[in-house]
Amino acid sequence: MDMLCLLFAAITVNAAFEGGALRRHEWLAPDHLVATIPGQSDQDGRNHQPSWFYFSLSGVKGRTLIVDIAGFEGEYNYRPHDGRGHRNTRPAFSYDNLQWEHFESAEWLEKPARLRLRFTAREDTVWIARIPPYTLKHVERLLDFVRPHPHAEVREIGRSVEKRPLHLVTITDAGVPSAKKKQVWIVSRQHAWEAGVSWALEGAVRFLLAENGQARRIRAGFVFSIVPTMDPDGLCHGGVRFNRHGYDLNRNWDVNDAQNMPEIASLKPFFGPKNAKIDLFLTLHNTESADFLQGPLTAGGARVRTLGERLNRFLVETAHFHADAGVRDYPAEPPAPGRYTIDQWVFKQTSAPSFLLELMVDTNPKLGRPPHTEDRLAFGEALVRGVSSLF
Repeated sequence: MDMLCLLFAAITVNAAFEGGALRRHEWLAPDHLVATIPGQSDQDGRNHQPSWFYFSLSGVKGRTLIVDIAGFEGEYNYRPHDGRGHRNTRPAFSYDNLQWEHFESAEWLEKPARLRLRFTAREDTVWIARIPPYTLKHVERLLDFVRPHPHAEVREIGRSVEKRPLHLVTITDAGVPSAKKKQVWIVSRQHAWEAGVSWALEGAVRFLLAENGQARRIRAGFVFSIVPTMDPDGLCHGGVRFNRHGYDLNRNWDVNDAQNMPEIASLKPFFGPKNAKIDLFLTLHNTESADFLQGPLTAGGARVRTLGERLNRFLVETAHFHADAGVRDYPAEPPAPGRYTIDQWVFKQTSAPSFLLELMVDTNPKLGRPPHTEDRLAFGEALVRGVSSLF
């Protein structure tokens, strides 16, 4: 028994870092760990979401381990699920918390739902996460890159529940009058777990600020208004999809509650019918198993449908975007009270072409593997090129 305890003690399990997420862990044997996801529930204790985990193991070099990720059962849109939506998950791992790759395979177990990893550690410490993390430190690093650029502006537009700043990044050629330019909005990271879209957004920003002919032409003809994250608190704490008061920042857009949702209240004034000239609005998200673009094709008429179809086709042809079936239309029925998403609200307020863009995190059929950070960065550039080709 003493030897067994020593073996357990030799390996340290840790999630006490920015973005870390682990509810508890248990050693079943010296080489077999069960790591349980914390998840997150909404303001009413409903819609428990277990989509994010991020932790490290130290003292493991040369050891062959079994790690079971547990706690996938939850509820989505008030419907319970047994966690099998994560059955194709291939988590990411890193030996320096900087460069990430995905496990070659993972075994799905049922009742209870678990994802089993088997590996031999190459280094003393290994970090394991749902997908490659993009923490608040990454956001701050990107903003530090943007601030000195002569054709970019970073300004604070509000504060989160825990008083972290919410930023708006504007990128355009300062020497060309804005009245002649197309106005494009991109909002990212309403849900903290969806780190993949932050990598895509960074690729878009870095391309827009590049010193090449195409980037300069795009800056001359467009104003890009970009919100890097709406949930900085979630990025810090390893949240999933609710702010610190439990509210989904991609629902509730028809609700006025600045106390519980200061993040929404900070951004809403930009989309009033009298002060918003928007030629294209995009909100970026991750989902498990599907890439798709969705917007008000019927309600918006031929102009919106054409823009959506052209952007969808461009992304399918030039990036890892796997949406051959085309653009999805909004549901025929309007959202229930308290269920408006940001793109639905922007369209309702301004009639602007407003789209939800989802990027899958499971194995992408085009790539034959989950997308890497390099794929996401490249997608961001493709997205900007695709947007610029629409006008």
